[in-house]
Amino acid sequence: MATTCNAATAPNREGVEAAAAAEAGAFEAFDEACLGEGDMRASLPRAKESGWIEFTPPSDSMMGKHREMLLDGPPFDRPEAIFLRNNFNRAEIAMWETRTLLGSDYIFHCEVVEADATELDLSALEAWAKVPIVERQIDDSPVYYDLNGGRFADGLGGDATAYFSSELSEFQTLRGLILSTNRSSFSDEEVN
Repeated sequence: MATTCNAATAPNREGVEAAAAAEAGAFEAFDEACLGEGDMRASLPRAKESGWIEFTPPSDSMMGKHREMLLDGPPFDRPEAIFLRNNFNRAEIAMWETRTLLGSDYIFHCEVVEADATELDLSALEAWAKVPIVERQIDDSPVYYDLNGGRFADGLGGDATAYFSSELSEFQTLRGLILSTNRSSFSDEEVN
């Protein structure tokens, strides 16, 4: 009898994979799509290999409004913007890239948004990041956590940023748990 109960309650492989997928969020999305080196041409194929697909967010959604903001401006100055989702992850990804007029230099941005998150769990962030974290706040902005070095070292300035925003405003277009990084072909001296 005990053997039957144990066999019935032991999770099978599909159950374990489904449970893991249900837990996937911004941290996993960031690892799959935003880490690495190079521009959009290097990052997008890696994300797609991990199951992320391109989509156009509905115009009335938060990500749709974020897309509109990114694409606002004269045609010569609009970045290439791509939005990604994955049925096994509750986060969405925005990638965009601006290039110089000659097209030789770039600044690539990768931003993960977990809109349904209710907070940023600092202990979970520390366990995932495994690098020094520097806290900063600008006026009444959200509290930003800069992740320095380690696997984030390819980001501009050698870091990535995590923060939680509970509301939208004129200056804050995203709500939820947000992780972001950017990379550039420019040296740090050229950008500063």
